[in-house]
Amino acid sequence: MLVTDLVGSRRLFSSSPRKYYSADVVMRVSDGCVLPPFTGKVVKSLLMKASPDLQVVFESMYRPKPISISTLVKLADGRRVYLWKRSDSNMVMKLDPGDRVGFHVGFTEDVADKVLDALGGLDGVELFKAKWFLEEYSLETYELPAREEDIPREYRVGTDYWVKVEFRTPTLFLDPYKASKIKRFLPLPGIVFSYNIGELLRMEKNAEYIRMVDHMNALLNEPYTILETVKVVKYLYDGMSLPGVTGYAKYMIDYEYMVLTESVEFLENILLHAAVMGVGTSRANGFGYVTIRTGARREKTSS
Repeated sequence: MLVTDLVGSRRLFSSSPRKYYSADVVMRVSDGCVLPPFTGKVVKSLLMKASPDLQVVFESMYRPKPISISTLVKLADGRRVYLWKRSDSNMVMKLDPGDRVGFHVGFTEDVADKVLDALGGLDGVELFKAKWFLEEYSLETYELPAREEDIPREYRVGTDYWVKVEFRTPTLFLDPYKASKIKRFLPLPGIVFSYNIGELLRMEKNAEYIRMVDHMNALLNEPYTILETVKVVKYLYDGMSLPGVTGYAKYMIDYEYMVLTESVEFLENILLHAAVMGVGTSRANGFGYVTIRTGARREKTSS
């Protein structure tokens, strides 16, 4: 059996295309308000108030959920601060009158009508004794799996040497090998992108899925500096101090292996899917939101 019979784009394109949506929202608050320590809850509440039909989506037992969100992001002076609280912090999570905040929503065609209704109904929502006014939102639509020419340039890897994944909100890695209450924290690429592999390729947890996870580990090499840039922190959620992954991981692409296994489009689709839908578990609560960049410059160090 040729390796390309299983891995790379041949396996990817055995899945029929599906529509994915990526929305970025900007709002302004009328009054000061105190927020919960993890503001993914605020984003959920805003969306459900704008469209009560979304409550069924957020509270369903369906796995994986067809929607993902970020926490709130405070926008000021050209800076973006993701609003979630470390358990060792004494700061009070709050907004002042007139503050601008944003958030990301990724969703599939299955719930597109409900989410689009919510986005259209956000203006003037009342929450935490403040009114939230919609300033703008942008919406991108993708059909995944996609051919290379339909992948945005920032996720193309045909001539690139590295991929940088920044964990903007605490990330809870999915264990691709077994169901377990014991969490994984080592940022191997196959573990980081295990949800995206399974969801995009419509795969159950079986031997073939494990081989695709291992294929991702072969495509991307983690540098020796990765344990200096990826951090485990304790965050507050429902009054509990819990561990999650933050920081960034910069992987080097094994270009020869990628070409040998015809995996350029496979990797590009996984990266785009992760940028839209996040990585890991609990993405519908605001965990695992990432931003992704690729680069073509060969650097002198592996950092």
